[in-house]
Amino acid sequence: METYEQTNLFGEVNGLKPCPHCGGKAEYSRFFNPKNFFAIRCTVCGCGTDGWKLNRANGTDKENMEINAAVWNRRVGEE
Repeated sequence: METYEQTNLFGEVNGLKPCPHCGGKAEYSRFFNPKNFFAIRCTVCGCGTDGWKLNRANGTDKENMEINAAVWNRRVGEE
């Protein structure tokens, strides 16, 4: 499956898979509450990860981005 390479805030390239619903490009989005929390959203249909559930208040920005990417890239039937 094709992945999109996107540079995160730390200058690292993260391979985000296309949207599981429409195949659109995925991008990180950041929201502030009480610190930087992250989600991943499809640029076409708008579906995404649930940043409120996935981010940890005591987690680093990098950890919060990585957990969202892991959830976004997970697909049924793949290990």
